[in-house]
Amino acid sequence: MYLIHEENHDCLCVAHTVGSGLMWLIMNEWLDGNTIGILENDEEILMKDLVENSDTNPFLIFNHCVELQYKNGIEAVMEFLEKFGFYFNEIEVA
Repeated sequence: MYLIHEENHDCLCVAHTVGSGLMWLIMNEWLDGNTIGILENDEEILMKDLVENSDTNPFLIFNHCVELQYKNGIEAVMEFLEKFGFYFNEIEVA
């Protein structure tokens, strides 16, 4: 399970998987094509600049992350989301 934090907020939710947490962020309008991210050189970027048409269909972000996970693993997805201020912290539940 994962605790999901946002840059300016404490814990937003708990999710069973990164995928279910990502879907929650999209469905609850925390993440869409107009979400601002920060690149390594401190340059601001919009999600729609990295995921084409995500400003009109935010579920394309989910598709992008599925492809990213397939190519580079789940850690790459979590690093991608960190650029937009979302942090997935794995926890154990008794």
